[in-house]
Amino acid sequence: MYAIVDIETTGGSANFDKITEVAIYKFDGEKIVDEFVSLINPERPIPFSISQLTGITNEMVVDQPKFYEIAKKIVEITEDCQFVAHNAHFDYNFIRREFEQLGFSYSKKMLCTVRLSRKAFPGFPSYSLGKLCDNLGISISARHRAAGDALATVEVFRRILQNEKLYEGITGAAKPLDLAQLHSRVNQDTLLTIPESTGVYHFYDENDKLFYVGKSKNIRDRVITHLRGKDRKALQIQQMLSYVGHETTGSELVALLLEAATIKKERPMLNAALKRTMQPYGIYSAYDEYGYIRLEITKNGKGKSHITSFARKADADAMLDILVKKYDLCRKLCGFYSISGACFEFSHEICKGACIGAEAPDIYNIRVMQAIKSVEQNFKNILVLDKGPDANTYSFVLAERGKTVGYGFWDKSEAILSPESLKDSMTKLGNDIDYIYIISHFLQKNKPIKVVNY
Repeated sequence: MYAIVDIETTGGSANFDKITEVAIYKFDGEKIVDEFVSLINPERPIPFSISQLTGITNEMVVDQPKFYEIAKKIVEITEDCQFVAHNAHFDYNFIRREFEQLGFSYSKKMLCTVRLSRKAFPGFPSYSLGKLCDNLGISISARHRAAGDALATVEVFRRILQNEKLYEGITGAAKPLDLAQLHSRVNQDTLLTIPESTGVYHFYDENDKLFYVGKSKNIRDRVITHLRGKDRKALQIQQMLSYVGHETTGSELVALLLEAATIKKERPMLNAALKRTMQPYGIYSAYDEYGYIRLEITKNGKGKSHITSFARKADADAMLDILVKKYDLCRKLCGFYSISGACFEFSHEICKGACIGAEAPDIYNIRVMQAIKSVEQNFKNILVLDKGPDANTYSFVLAERGKTVGYGFWDKSEAILSPESLKDSMTKLGNDIDYIYIISHFLQKNKPIKVVNY
């Protein structure tokens, strides 16, 4: 028996977004024997771009049931069924995450009609649901709505089952991986659903508390490595582990950002080494009581707006020293030393006297602003396009002014009109300097599909 599923959501991340609609058709291989379709109140606003795509608005869901109110029905209709969907990891990850947030585990063997279609119907230019149905002559009554897409997936799956070799592979008693011996408390079906692809994995204890998060280009192999490991950390993980969650990203950069964001938000116990900022020192500016803009090097902190940041204080000192010399700034007003009266450079006619009021603030501040601008110009707005969770999807990362960062996923069949057009569908990560460091470091060593400076 198969549960053929489609969902609509507020965005592309199972960790940060929510489900707005679900459709499930119970299929016995020949006919639909049961069905469940419902809008869901996601308890958060639906981005305008998502409403444009799906037609689901905030007004439509405000009086609809919340996920916990329909969770029992989902369990009942999918019981003893294989989970089938087009780009199955997307739908499965969202539903599993909703159950996780309710304190329950949801685990099913998964079948992806994208992967199966490539084997059943080789040579098609695209395997997105819309293009696949066009090529197969299958009509979709309501594209980008859960019921319409799920019914189309039922028909796609029906045709896949007509392929004799695939039918044997899908319906036969396939020999499972012998993973039970790896960990007695982790459901073997859960381990089987973890794909051999790039993404993030999460380890939870018996109280459903996240205690470790990691990323890998092959998350199944990495999880198995943890479960087979004999070092101190692996043994600690094995002792605490009760459930494994995962999210596929396709892009290693998105996986790195998602890993960092999860660590910062959840502070898992075994990720202690990553709790510190990667660039703890920053150059900051502030007006003093006399109207002069002072520059100083200090520790970065939450909510503090830095000009630029550094991994080592010595690097910050060197940069500030360059700015002082290039723009004739006062070393006293840049925090190199604290004295009363004029700085040492003024007595040698190097400093123009801002330290004792000999140079007016409005004149001195012009050069300070030029120095600040010269640093900020090094940070361009960047759009990084890379592989997505499946062959029909891009991942994207946006970074603006070296601060604000977000990521998301985009259907390759839809044109990207501009970076602005991506913002409504992205998950915002904020202006944490570590995200910029991750992006910069990644781009130094890797070549994504496309990098656009704008």
